Amino acid sequence: MESGSSWNRRSTGGRLGSEPVPELVEPSWDTPHPYLRPPLGDVLPQEVFDRLSGLEILQGCVTGELGAPPLVHLTGVRPVSAAAGSSEWVMPASEWLCSPVPGRLYGGATALIAGLAVEGSIQTTVPAGTAFATVDLKVYFVRPVAPDGGELRARGTVVHRGRTVAVATSEVFDAEGRKVALATGSGLFLPGRPAALAEPADIPD
Repeated sequence: MESGSSWNRRSTGGRLGSEPVPELVEPSWDTPHPYLRPPLGDVLPQEVFDRLSGLEILQGCVTGELGAPPLVHLTGVRPVSAAAGSSEWVMPASEWLCSPVPGRLYGGATALIAGLAVEGSIQTTVPAGTAFATVDLKVYFVRPVAPDGGELRARGTVVHRGRTVAVATSEVFDAEGRKVALATGSGLFLPGRPAALAEPADIPD
């Protein structure tokens, strides 16, 4: 499937400032758009979360012992290493993740891999039978990312692990090794809750 950058532009009567507003005319694709295809990948059952620690689950995703979730098939993002308190992720800077700005990856795509490195690192500290929920995530964008198909790499580290809350940071680098983003985030541990957090959390003040 070709990238969205090959769409043809056709001028319309509308105007943005002094320039005509272009209309994007979609070419004919050989396959449906990703969001129209049947989802691929495996969602782990609760039994796995009851039996394995967060570190064991993430390491199983790294080795392929546990199936890749749908997000991997959609974006290409995946973990490549996991140890206690840290994780590393990669994702192709695909043109499918472009923003409206020419030649630039959408910031949310960079935030995706930055956040996964934060959450994955916190996950490595979670015991079996314990869910965790991301409380916040802040991303600093320091360099634009070209959608050149190169590999983004994010490295996350836990900087605080308390009884109920953990804080982690991550750094994202482009294929040339240049830092493109930094992130900080926190997670709340919820012992005895299902991983899907299907029920409201009873969190004391």
